[in-house]
Amino acid sequence: MEFPGFRIETLPSLTRPWAVAVIEVCSPVTVAGPRRNQTGFLPLRRLRSRNLHWLCSITARRQFTLPYPCQVTRGLTVFLVRHGESVWNVEGRLQGQTRHVPLTETGRQQVDRAAARLAASGAQLVLSSDLERALESARIIATGLAIPLRLERDLREQSLGIFEGRLAVDVQSETEPTNWTNPQWRPTGGESLQDVYVRLERVFQELQQEKPEGRVIVVTHGDTARVALALLRGRGPAGVGGAVLGNGEFIVHTLV
Repeated sequence: MEFPGFRIETLPSLTRPWAVAVIEVCSPVTVAGPRRNQTGFLPLRRLRSRNLHWLCSITARRQFTLPYPCQVTRGLTVFLVRHGESVWNVEGRLQGQTRHVPLTETGRQQVDRAAARLAASGAQLVLSSDLERALESARIIATGLAIPLRLERDLREQSLGIFEGRLAVDVQSETEPTNWTNPQWRPTGGESLQDVYVRLERVFQELQQEKPEGRVIVVTHGDTARVALALLRGRGPAGVGGAVLGNGEFIVHTLV
């Protein structure tokens, strides 16, 4: 199965489930808010495991073949998916928890491709934010894989309060850049990164208790995915990174 521009956080090996391989390839990082105003690329990292030593000389425009699916014998495997491109993504508007924003046709195609790549994932459930752009994405994936879909409001995007619906470039000119990376700062009427971290902590704790060795597709949003990755990697709110999943991209992380 081909994974163009694809990133994996953790991956059990095919023959030794306890040997965890890590891949990080050059992949576009997409703008999702006023504090990330450029497109960048993640660095290349060696794929390591107890029985695999590959060096993937891959660029963002090339495709590569990955041995997949993998045999998982322990741990909750989370496929963290960002929704497809929305109308407000195209317009450059801050979405936050605005409910009604739909996907574009490009966004639907992005999710169709993600669903095709997830077909061999062995996932048993799609857990999704209830906001329209994520819900539409989750329905495409759940229908394609013929697995149940469950909504979780705590997977919603970070609430941006008074800034929702406004152009990101305008908000950027009115706020301090450091505000957007400060886990304690919250826009008027909105949430801080720490607020998002707390609600996600409950979601993943309950999910791990429910499916300790399961495989679950989690469909969410750009900033929520950043916070979720910090949580899954064992970092606190201050460890939330700036790189954002592109629309329709996903990362795999196994909690052991």
